[in-house]
Amino acid sequence: MLAKKWLVCLALILAVPLAALAAGPAGSDPGGDAAATPVEEWVGRVFTVLPLEESKKAAGYAFAFQVPQPELQTADGNIRAEWLEGKRLQVTAVKKLSVSGQGLPADDYEVVCRLADDGAVVTAKALGGQMAQVVLADDLAAAQKHFAARMVYSKRLAIPAYQESLATIRVKISEPLTVEDVIAGISADEPIWLVVSTADNRRGYIAIAYSLTNAQPGIWPTARPWETLLFEDDPRAIYSWDDQTWEAINDGVTRPGMIPDQVRLAWGEPRNIARTEGEETWYYPDKLVKFHPAAGLYLIQSR
Repeated sequence: MLAKKWLVCLALILAVPLAALAAGPAGSDPGGDAAATPVEEWVGRVFTVLPLEESKKAAGYAFAFQVPQPELQTADGNIRAEWLEGKRLQVTAVKKLSVSGQGLPADDYEVVCRLADDGAVVTAKALGGQMAQVVLADDLAAAQKHFAARMVYSKRLAIPAYQESLATIRVKISEPLTVEDVIAGISADEPIWLVVSTADNRRGYIAIAYSLTNAQPGIWPTARPWETLLFEDDPRAIYSWDDQTWEAINDGVTRPGMIPDQVRLAWGEPRNIARTEGEETWYYPDKLVKFHPAAGLYLIQSR
């Protein structure tokens, strides 16, 4: 009888939506829901131009002057990187161009912007509703206010090293990271970098989005995109898992009986999830795992 009751309780735990588990303790409201502003409503909004990667600077930004300025343009007609980087663009007009896909919304737009410092007018495409190489200025300011000098906890066991090309630093899921700075990143998908440091003075960054404005449709599963990448409270206080489970997670190890949230923290997001007859199969590049509603993880198989 006791075993039966235990299985029922475990099944109820596993039935809790994963989004609710990831959201943190009841009553927490980190920054509120960062809602999306549709492209059609961007007029008056201000965007900041993100830096380009070194390998892309010679090609410049895929923006165009309304009145050509050859001295500020590349041979392909793009705007020179050293001139446009960091400038603030206020949207003055938006025009829908076409529907470029099926299923998820994929409208393309032409966005007309006026530069805040000299009044020059430039145009850019928002393909699928996203304008490349910009961050919403309000998002950057809100993220700086929200995260400055706070402690965060990465949901990934490795994060990029700050100012070290292609390098990473190893961290624990339960390891507090101090936010030293909040700066513009290099991608419209994750346009804000939280520069963080560990207790032993290693520095890395977590690239986040702060709202769904200027995001590709469906790219973020939550209205608070950063929650996919980090905890704002100590995960050991959120999840009352035993030390052995936390040790396995921080070693990147999965084992039978683990629930989905534990596997997600140990191995990251799967590439695909298949659901059949109440069970789930998660597919990773070289492995698949199977979950049973009552027993949790019961199969780990190489592909």
